[in-house]
Amino acid sequence: MLRTPLGNIVINVNGQRVHYETHKLMNNRQTCPDVNGRFIVQIDLDVPCAEVNCILDGDFDYSDIESGEHLEALSFYTNDTKLTIGVEADFTVQQGGYLANGIMLQAAGTISFGVCWLTPYSEVNEVQTWYGADLYRVR
Repeated sequence: MLRTPLGNIVINVNGQRVHYETHKLMNNRQTCPDVNGRFIVQIDLDVPCAEVNCILDGDFDYSDIESGEHLEALSFYTNDTKLTIGVEADFTVQQGGYLANGIMLQAAGTISFGVCWLTPYSEVNEVQTWYGADLYRVR
């Protein structure tokens, strides 16, 4: 289980908590040089289509949707920490949505979520978690 400064990342498939793999990613020097943690959370689904929820099980002050081109992302904030969960998806053409504490996606195959956090964050550096959670454009 991935432990973050704001709590644990939990994956549920069709309502059941499941085990998943995590891999630490390097910070991209141009887009997210200052982030404190950058991970890929990956699950292999053995069913043709499932509801997958990637949830932050912890405490935060508020959340904010930060979607982009083929990136659905939700950020969580406390006084000094910003954490972003992202997934390559487009909810205008793919079934999915935002939860109060995470992202829901109807999917099959291998699903990868990007999780990235930054402490302390400011108006100047907070975009780095968004870049860090984008697994496909930022390596």
